[in-house]
Amino acid sequence: MSTPRNTDIACHMCGDNSRWFKHNVPYFGTIKTFCTDCVIHLHANSLCPICFSVHENPDNLITSKIVVSFLRCYSSSHVSCIGSHPNAPYLCVMCLNQNSPLLVLGDSNGGKVVDKKAASIFLAACKISANSIKNAAIAAKVEM
Repeated sequence: MSTPRNTDIACHMCGDNSRWFKHNVPYFGTIKTFCTDCVIHLHANSLCPICFSVHENPDNLITSKIVVSFLRCYSSSHVSCIGSHPNAPYLCVMCLNQNSPLLVLGDSNGGKVVDKKAASIFLAACKISANSIKNAAIAAKVEM
C-alpha cells in the first residue's frame, strides 16, 4: 500500500486536491489539511494582504499607527504597502479577488516556477500553520 501524496489530499475548506502545497492546521479541536489559499483566507487577520508579511503579535496591531485595518475581513495592512492616499472605503486585495487563487505558479520550460509573490504567500501560510500548531500544543499542555 502506497502512502498518499500531498496532492491526493483534498483541502478541508475548498475541497481542491490539485493544489501542490498543503498545510496541517488546528481547526475546531482537530488537525485539518488546507491548501495555501485557504490557510491565508482563514487567517486573514494574521498578515498583511499586500506583502503577505505575518504579523508576529496581532494583539499589538490595535494600537499601532503603521497598519490600516479592514472591516470586511479584519486583516491589517502596512500603511507603506497601501500608499499615502488609499481610496475609502479600502478593500484589501483578498476581498477584491475572492474567487481568484492567491498562490499562482508561473510556467517555465514545461515546469512550474515560484516567483517572489508566490514564495511570500507560501511562507506566510507555513508560518501561520506552524504558529497555529504551536499554540494548539501550548493550549493542550495547559489543559492537562
